[in-house]
Amino acid sequence: MIRSTSDHGGRTSEGDHSVEATVAICDLVDGDLGASGAIGRFAVSEYVLLRNGDLLRLRGGLGWTVGWAGAEVRPSTDELVEDTLLTVLPSEDADPDDPDPDLHPWEVLARLARGRGQPVDAAELSERPYVVLLSDAAVRWSTKSNPPSTPE
Repeated sequence: MIRSTSDHGGRTSEGDHSVEATVAICDLVDGDLGASGAIGRFAVSEYVLLRNGDLLRLRGGLGWTVGWAGAEVRPSTDELVEDTLLTVLPSEDADPDDPDPDLHPWEVLARLARGRGQPVDAAELSERPYVVLLSDAAVRWSTKSNPPSTPE
């Protein structure tokens, strides 16, 4: 079971609090598909996953919007993962064709974690897995078929 500690000001008191992974969660803020095209707005937050299952929120307020006119295909879930990585990576280092989680601002994330009571350094974070999770809403939006066109 994963419990978020974001509403509790930091770690809970149960179990092992060592860092298991860094996690980015991408959620659909809103999305629409109309006759003239589609639009999707996504929000991204980063967490550390602790060994006891707690998620410790490091930062939020990240995101992007995708939209197009007359498109018949939405971004795939793989493309949403790539866009999430491009959102959390420093813009000067991000390669849109090959997002690299190793370019992450590990020191910034470690400082944020320490500020929330998690003793961790940048080297430790960079050695742990980096995982991107898409919310159910983001996956449904990405995989939803376009509505059939209606004759006029």
